[in-house]
Amino acid sequence: MSVFALPFLAAALYSSSVILAKLASNTGRMAPTSILFLNNFAIWLVYLPMLFFPDVSVGWPTLWKSIIIGLFFSMGNYATFLCAYKGELSLMTPIMGVKILFVLLFSRLIIGNELPGTMLLSGFICCTAVFLMGYAPKKAGTKPGRERATYALAMWACASYAMCDVLFQKFSEAEDPILLLCICNFIPLVSTIPFIRRFVRDVRYMSVRSLSLGTVSALLMVGEATVLVLAITGGVGAALCNILYNTRSIISIVLVYILGNFYPELNELSRASAIQRIAASVMILAAISMVL
Repeated sequence: MSVFALPFLAAALYSSSVILAKLASNTGRMAPTSILFLNNFAIWLVYLPMLFFPDVSVGWPTLWKSIIIGLFFSMGNYATFLCAYKGELSLMTPIMGVKILFVLLFSRLIIGNELPGTMLLSGFICCTAVFLMGYAPKKAGTKPGRERATYALAMWACASYAMCDVLFQKFSEAEDPILLLCICNFIPLVSTIPFIRRFVRDVRYMSVRSLSLGTVSALLMVGEATVLVLAITGGVGAALCNILYNTRSIISIVLVYILGNFYPELNELSRASAIQRIAASVMILAAISMVL
């Protein structure tokens, strides 16, 4: 498999994971915080055995670099969760498309990458397309304070995740990227400790179906994180990887359209929104074709 196929695979894994997480929480028996804890616990558990391999030696440089990456990822997690509860989901989703612009900026400032004009233009097109994909007219009665909170938290999440990607690319030049991922996962796990009580309570009362869907969702997210790291550190780079990764929007539309026939809770695309999102998808495909 070409290394440039990895971002597309990560997009497919992410889209599938999110859909399964929505199905798992649809009964109301599994809170979003429980899914967040399950995701963080799963990726920590999967990579934990690596620390006990005979040839693994964790020095101070690897440790502090992993901690920094973990802190930025945890901040992105926290901002996303807070935005989902305190802000407006319909507004948060398109704003998250701004992440690619932060990645381009941090790649230039931290790594010193000379980004070609086609990649910069592609990034702006992707950002615009993702915004259009999630845009919806403002509803009457929307509180200005809630809107401002949504913008602030979503931008915080975008900047944090973007910094995480760029630092992975930067630090992997001297460190084992999988080892960095293994150690940095301790930070997100610790950050979700306050949600353990709710998770345990949910597990006691949730159905086998919800628990199974949530577990598979978490495992797919583990795969998505691994594939993204391999792509970023394997020659694709953070900037191009995020442009290609934006195909998750297109994949999500296709999956929702197909699965909506079997699961009514996923059937959320009206004719107008479908046309709007298809047009945005064409923009993303055009942007990707510019850099490939």
